[in-house]
Amino acid sequence: MRASIRAAGRELGAVGIRLVAYTGALAALALVGVKLMPDVQQLTQSVKSPKPQWVAIERPHPAFAVAFHDLPNTSYRAQRDPSGGGRKDTLVLDGGGRTAQVEIYRPGSEITAFAAPEADVRTRITEVGTVEDIEAAPVLETRFGDVTLLDFTMVEGERRRGCLGFVRSVQEPLLQISGFVCNAGPGMVGRTTLACALDKLTLLSAGTDAKLAHFFAQAERKGSYCVLKRVRPAASRPPDWVNGRQAARLRGTAEQ
Repeated sequence: MRASIRAAGRELGAVGIRLVAYTGALAALALVGVKLMPDVQQLTQSVKSPKPQWVAIERPHPAFAVAFHDLPNTSYRAQRDPSGGGRKDTLVLDGGGRTAQVEIYRPGSEITAFAAPEADVRTRITEVGTVEDIEAAPVLETRFGDVTLLDFTMVEGERRRGCLGFVRSVQEPLLQISGFVCNAGPGMVGRTTLACALDKLTLLSAGTDAKLAHFFAQAERKGSYCVLKRVRPAASRPPDWVNGRQAARLRGTAEQ
């Protein structure tokens, strides 16, 4: 009987020792895990690709059209935000080393306000190069309202190009017309080039968006802003005896 009790005691002692060892090992593993957790999280975040906000629409039906002088090549793409419902229609034009991009953004619930014009231009250019020497230019009056302009230099490797960014934000209906025009090399982009292009920005299909259709219809009624029409004409001089239509009266004419 005593032998059985002693054997049981030895067995319980061995079990206790093993439990202590197991507990210590688990505590050590937990400590190592806590120390390694930030590294593991960082590695997981770097490996996991973020879900893109904008998803390309395959073979979209063009909703807008635009034309630039001497930029015959045009491509069209459309993107949609699956969560917020916003849509971006982008027209890209090029020719002779010059390029232009016009984007019509109709936001949904994914934003509460448009980005500042300079931030918008910088974000857009990151797809193709970097921005240098950006500065505000005088506002351009167009049939869509006053358009904010920004002169800047786009750097693509060793290539430097003069560009003009433009942003027009509208609250009713909520949309933004923005983009840029770039020369083949350095130099400022002519404002008339952009004014004439925006004259030719037309709506092809509004779908069920009656406010968008009304906005473009109102712009169409304002006519062309391609040529400056608000320059006051010079006052005409009264005709003199050289260019007058009637014969001049000569003083001292001898009577017959």
